Amino acid sequence: MLYGLGAVRGSRPAASRWSGRSSAPGVVILAYCVIGGLWAVVITDFLQAAILMPFTVVMVVRVARAGGRLSAALPRPASGA
Repeated sequence: MLYGLGAVRGSRPAASRWSGRSSAPGVVILAYCVIGGLWAVVITDFLQAAILMPFTVVMVVRVARAGGRLSAALPRPASGA
C-alpha cells in the first residue's frame, strides 16, 4: 500500500498545485488502515472481492458464449447517433 502511495506521490512535480489533492486520498487510506488495523484491511478486501467476482464471472461466461473472442462479447456502440 505504501509503495503505491509513494509511486503516485513521486510521479507529481513538487510544486504542483495538485499536490495536496493527490495526497489526500493516500492520507485517508493510511489513517483508515492504521486505525482499523488488520481487521479493516481484511473487511475491505472481502468487500472488493464480493463486488468484483460476479462481474468477472459474467465476463467469462460472455466471452465463452462468444466463442472465446473478447471483441464479440462486448456490446457494440449504437450506430446513427
